[in-house]
Amino acid sequence: MKKVVFFVDNFYPKKDNSINVVDKYARSLRENKIKVLVVAPEILDKNGNPKFDDSELPYKVLRCKVAPDEIAGYEHSLPNQDEALLTELDSFVKTADVIHIHTPLWLGRLGVEFAKAHGKPCIGTFHKDYKSDFDYYFGKDSEESKKYLNYILKTYQMCDEVWSINKSCAEILYSYGYNRNKDVFYIQNGTEMMTVSDDIRRISNVMVNRTFELSPGDNVIVYATKLIKQKNVDFIFDVMKELKNREVLYKFLLVGDGPQKENLEKYIVDNELQNNIIMVGEVTDRKYLQNIMARADLSVFPSIHDISTVLPVEFASVSVPTLFIKGSPASSNYTDGVDSFIALGLVKEFANRIESLITEEGKRTLKKVGRAAREEIYKTWSDLVKNVVIKRYEEKIVAKKKAIKFSI
Repeated sequence: MKKVVFFVDNFYPKKDNSINVVDKYARSLRENKIKVLVVAPEILDKNGNPKFDDSELPYKVLRCKVAPDEIAGYEHSLPNQDEALLTELDSFVKTADVIHIHTPLWLGRLGVEFAKAHGKPCIGTFHKDYKSDFDYYFGKDSEESKKYLNYILKTYQMCDEVWSINKSCAEILYSYGYNRNKDVFYIQNGTEMMTVSDDIRRISNVMVNRTFELSPGDNVIVYATKLIKQKNVDFIFDVMKELKNREVLYKFLLVGDGPQKENLEKYIVDNELQNNIIMVGEVTDRKYLQNIMARADLSVFPSIHDISTVLPVEFASVSVPTLFIKGSPASSNYTDGVDSFIALGLVKEFANRIESLITEEGKRTLKKVGRAAREEIYKTWSDLVKNVVIKRYEEKIVAKKKAIKFSI
């Protein structure tokens, strides 16, 4: 295998999970001497200049013209109005081995059509619940929302295979009307974070303790997230308030920034949680973020909106387990008490689980499950791409060639 083409409808300088996945796939494929082309929307400043320098990336990016306004948070790409793009893309796809779309929208549809035209296998990754985005933007179950949902469903139906992070995510796609006779291939996310030894972790803990005025014996809980309503930050603050009312000793580090920041700061003051909750802010230095993660006894991920998250994988790099809400899509990859913890999404129940885990006996369980998370959950992007992605691509290439041969 020599060439792969990715299609996305959001890309740098923007940031989201699908952009991160494409970037990590592309970098890891280049490490394996495979050429990569990413087809992405053009994102310009008010003077018409690119907002991001694609030459900084170790792979080629081909940008597509876009309409002035986004739709439901996605750049509205206009590939059929971009002759230069179509000409260059046609030349590259002719010699490509795999087309992999990470969007079911305009550029994703273009990718499927090019794959069909050139007899290439087409993989489509289903990253998120698009219906919630369309319902929010156009109105719940509106005709416009249904129109876009039908569009993306058709795109996925045209793919040779659809990938997703877990069964819960696949069920969302099936609920749109995707053919249940067609299996979805499950593939987890990875991380570029390397594992940290216990000795290094002890050293980094000293630094984090100094930075946030923590004592070595403090029970530390960490949530790294965007400070937006969908991340259920209000819920976890209510849990922290419940723990304080029970006189449970803990420190909660909230890592991230967003529009809810002021409301959360007010909540801390109103409920006298200044000695319990530390607003860390956004952390862009990945090594520093890992140091903060390493200081945690427990990671929490209370979001019920996210289909998946890489955070448990990243915390697993430092042997820290994650507590999820029962029934949340993100929890479906994990097993309670084995590689993570799962509790009911009720304030008192969630607080009960945290309180039980930061007792002396509970901390032994935390260490045991943290070690299991490191063994079972932790995967680097490089290993994932080399051992899973490339092998799956090669299987699809062989299957496509056989299908074409028997159809002649």
